[in-house]
Amino acid sequence: MKLGGTCTCKECGAQATTNSYDACVQWIDSHRMSRHNKRINYNNMKKSELRETIREEIRNIFEQQNETSGSMCSNGVSQQALQAYMPNHSNPQLGDHGITQQFVNNMAGKSSQFYNQRKVAFTQKAVQLNGGSGQMFCNGKNPMWQAQLMMRMQYANNCQQNPGSC
Repeated sequence: MKLGGTCTCKECGAQATTNSYDACVQWIDSHRMSRHNKRINYNNMKKSELRETIREEIRNIFEQQNETSGSMCSNGVSQQALQAYMPNHSNPQLGDHGITQQFVNNMAGKSSQFYNQRKVAFTQKAVQLNGGSGQMFCNGKNPMWQAQLMMRMQYANNCQQNPGSC
């Protein structure tokens, strides 16, 4: 699940920004108790009722997250950056976005520690570019550079995980 998002009470429309799924669940539960004097009583439910209640709450939270997913990027997500990243993001190769011959040559035959340092550096720079929002490839925040950094981070990760392959 993405970091950050807005949870909305279906009963009154109240909203809260949370940083995780669990935080959203806790906010909804406490809000229902304080504002609507309702709390789901988990203790006296049958297992089947409990499962259905939890499923319903999860569906509500996912719906709320989906409704607000565009808000994490105020100018929207760069489709060009997504297209550059998605096809081979788990196993980038020479010719993929940001994986140049010079980059491959510079990465060849290094230590596991080197690959780890590069991986961390690429990730930190990508997070810096997106402003720490938790959402990558936002328009206006150098989305193609973020895509390049994420491809290079994965390349370094693959080199570290498979010694001798680079």
